[in-house]
Amino acid sequence: PVVSLFSFRSATTEKLFATSATDIYDVSALNPASVPTADVTGQTSGLYSVAMMGAATTQYLYAVNGDDEAQLYDGSSWTAINGASSPAITGVTTSDLRYVWLHKNRLWFIEKGTRTAWYLPVDSIGGAAADFSLDGVFKLGGNLLFGATWSQDSGDGMDDRVVFVSDQGEVAVYAGTNPASAAEWAIVGVYKMPPPLGQDAHIKAGGDLIFATEGGLIPLSAVMAKDPGILELSAISRPIQPSWSAQMRAYQPATPWQVVKWPREEMVAVIMPTSQSELFVVNSATGGWGKYTGWDAQCATIFGRQL
Repeated sequence: PVVSLFSFRSATTEKLFATSATDIYDVSALNPASVPTADVTGQTSGLYSVAMMGAATTQYLYAVNGDDEAQLYDGSSWTAINGASSPAITGVTTSDLRYVWLHKNRLWFIEKGTRTAWYLPVDSIGGAAADFSLDGVFKLGGNLLFGATWSQDSGDGMDDRVVFVSDQGEVAVYAGTNPASAAEWAIVGVYKMPPPLGQDAHIKAGGDLIFATEGGLIPLSAVMAKDPGILELSAISRPIQPSWSAQMRAYQPATPWQVVKWPREEMVAVIMPTSQSELFVVNSATGGWGKYTGWDAQCATIFGRQL
């Protein structure tokens, strides 16, 4: 079974990868008649987080799963990243890194089973990783689940902030460029929302972040502005709340939900692996909800402008 799907894009290349519990496959040919030879074998988890970053003249993709060494793809080959590889990441065991994202030209990672994030030097795919602990910031226990970049406009720029989210629904927002400098880094606030439904259960939409939570599909702007007790009233999924709640009760952390934006069709799809062959979809232009049946989806991505 496919556990994760993700795509790689450079100026000249677009590829689609699928993972099983033990391997990573290049499935760009989309040939259902045969199983390709795996590009990476011997893994112990297929649930990956990925991030793209350009360095020098090459586009790279980082893939981490919290159990195996980080994998780096350069458009033609994969490299297992550790403290002795080329490039190398030192200061942290890369097999402990379970989530990756990009903020202001800097790669960030989350260490599994902790409230610690790690970051690399600016414009770097390797180097000495530095730790950033949120132990004193999050008060409800639990662990970091994912991070994201939040922009108060629809693009990337100087106002971009970094967002840390725990599996208990605590959200910490920071502004700045250099976590090592008190003069260049400051906390904006810590907020509470219902627990999120997976590390990929969020999207960027215009100048907002949207989270799939136990209380519905909730924007960060509402999380920052409203009391947690009334957040469900601001949920984008409010029109289908009974159906959302029914599906949420079947949620299991081992089979996390995923939210994917399909700009070409003005569509946002909510992937629910325990849903028995249905998806929730919302029209991003009108806010109208619908249900797709017959899709037994475990995960999704955009490849060749198709979902």
